[in-house]
Order: sequence, then structure tokens, then C-alpha cells
Amino acid sequence: MAAMDITREELDERVAIVKRFRGILEEQREKFREYLTVLEKQHTKIEQGDSESVAIHSELQEKIVSSIGALQKVAAPMEALYKKTHSCDSYIPEIQTELLSLRDKVSKQNVRNQELLRLKMGDLQKDMRAFKNPYRRSVYSSSSTASVVQMDV
Repeated sequence: MAAMDITREELDERVAIVKRFRGILEEQREKFREYLTVLEKQHTKIEQGDSESVAIHSELQEKIVSSIGALQKVAAPMEALYKKTHSCDSYIPEIQTELLSLRDKVSKQNVRNQELLRLKMGDLQKDMRAFKNPYRRSVYSSSSTASVVQMDV
């Protein structure tokens, strides 16, 4: 009988909320999938020592994270509206569960990338310390050159 108390307008509003919230969640899911793919490719590039590609992937990551943040700002109020209407769309909890899983995978991949970068940076620093510059000795440092110049006028 409670379902009969809902007007057509309220029902339409609830349906619109559910559709919009589902759309936002689906968009977020796609962004997280894209982010995970970028992180996995970046990991490969780090292993290969391709610093230019790593930098490009980092810029791409920043854009994706920004986009995810913007979606989250919209999703939070939509989720509150969704919970308030007590809608029973079984697809939304499924998407939310998948989003949590993707967030966890992204976080773990990010940690792996950071660790690999730290190792690579350590190796580079060690290589730089071990590098011997053959031109380090100055041409002016030998003791056989004169130290005073005499000029006759």
C-alpha cells in the first residue's frame, strides 16, 4: 500500500535519480579501468627504463585522477539521494562493489609502480656515483705549467 502513496511525479524523480546515479557509477568504473591500464603500462615502461613514456603516463594519470575526482563530487550527493529514495536497483550495488575492487587494484598497482621507481632511482644514483669522468682533470692543473706570466714591453 505504501507504493500506492507515491505519485507519478515522485516515481519519475526516483527513476531519474537511479538512472543518473548508475550513469555516474558506470563512468567512474570506466575511468578506474582506464587508470589501471595506464598504471600497468607505466609499470612496463619503468621496467624498460623509458623515462619519456613514464612522464607521459604520469601526465595522463593526473588527468584521469582529476576526472575521477570530479565524478566523485557528483556521485556523493547522488548516492545520498539514491539512499533517501530507498530504490532497489540491484545493478547499483554490483557497480559499487566493482568500483571498490578497481580502487583496490589501482592502489596496489600504484604502490608497485612507486616501489619500482624507487629501485630504479637508487640504481641510477649508484651508477652516477660510480661514473668516472675522464675529463675531470683540468688542463690547467698539471704542475709543469708556469704559474707566473712575464711580459716585456
